[in-house]
Amino acid sequence: MQSAHSCWLQLLGDRIRVIAYAASGLVGIGMFAGMYVLTALLHTILGLSPTQIGLAFLPFTVGAVVTTCALPHVRARLPVVVVLAAGLMLTAAAVATFVALEPNSRYSTHVLPAMLLLGAGGTVVMITAGEVATAGAGPNSGVAGSLVNAAQQIGAATGTALLATAMTMTTRNELAQGTEPVEAAAAGYARAGLIAALLLLIPAIGVALMATQPSKNRRTIPLPTAAHGLCRSRWRPHTASARSRRSHGRYSAQGQSLPAKPHTPLPANQE
Repeated sequence: MQSAHSCWLQLLGDRIRVIAYAASGLVGIGMFAGMYVLTALLHTILGLSPTQIGLAFLPFTVGAVVTTCALPHVRARLPVVVVLAAGLMLTAAAVATFVALEPNSRYSTHVLPAMLLLGAGGTVVMITAGEVATAGAGPNSGVAGSLVNAAQQIGAATGTALLATAMTMTTRNELAQGTEPVEAAAAGYARAGLIAALLLLIPAIGVALMATQPSKNRRTIPLPTAAHGLCRSRWRPHTASARSRRSHGRYSAQGQSLPAKPHTPLPANQE
């Protein structure tokens, strides 16, 4: 039976897998903390009712579904670290739109873009991180996948607490200076968005730079034939060497070719 120590060593000893866990935690900050800020914004500045706020979040789902359909085609052409960095940058761009919030902000120009970008960025990171975490994990694939969700929840909890604190402190300071309540609230949302964007953008740049560094352990995660049952997409290697490996050999869990099975001639009396 595999010991707990060897299990954790396998899961956390892979740099790409650790990056996937970190990306899941960071995207939790952008998605859940960003939803909290958007909910407060829709109620405070736009004056929407709870039912209207729920309907206003529907574009988030649209962004997630469209991204899920397009992601297999992107993942077949780019390394996983580049895809994770792109997802973090999309989420950072979503919360960065909060910086431009004003008391007269409109849903179509200030909220809708953030909804679409949040859905797209979060979907890119969570699907890719799940594939990276479980690929090659063997009997530990369940633990590897659960760590992705755990990292996301930790990021969501800490990020929401951090951004809510920054938003509240900024709003109180603005009110103490005699600023109108709506303007003070908008200033708090802008400060929260700036902090969240920096927390996501800086690691995203670091992850993108890792893609330029040669690595002996760099992996290619084969994609399934259907993206979570929504859009069917057959993955095919596009290089001649990949086609050759597919025709004459087998793939390991890390995307590396394995030697083909040797041919054993039949005895003369069986030919």
